[in-house]
Amino acid sequence: MNFKKLMICTFIVFLAILFSDFVIHGIILKNLYLESATLWRPESEMPAFFGHMILGQFIISFFFSLIFAQGYRSTGIMEGVRYGLMLGGLEMGKNFVMHSVAPYPVSLTLSWICFGFLQFVFVGIIASLVYGKNKS
Repeated sequence: MNFKKLMICTFIVFLAILFSDFVIHGIILKNLYLESATLWRPESEMPAFFGHMILGQFIISFFFSLIFAQGYRSTGIMEGVRYGLMLGGLEMGKNFVMHSVAPYPVSLTLSWICFGFLQFVFVGIIASLVYGKNKS
């Protein structure tokens, strides 16, 4: 495994996750979050936890990239699509579990599932493009 490529991949996947999370959660699902505001921290408290969110997203990006690099076969973009679909399936399972233990609205759970799949495919494609460059 190429450590330098892994770190570059991790950083770019991290940026892609931050960007797509902003679009998904900050724009597209904003009204669903407002409708279920009693389930979330007050907006005034959220900035105090921003560092935790960034750390969590970096950890996800690192392990997403590490697992991708471990199984990398240099088969192109479809490798990233397949990888994204597989991890999207894991995410789907987690969302069903969270829905069973917390009072999340069905519409929010289904949105997380759909957008989670799209997001993982998106970053899977990015990982395949980044990790596949300059076969060194």
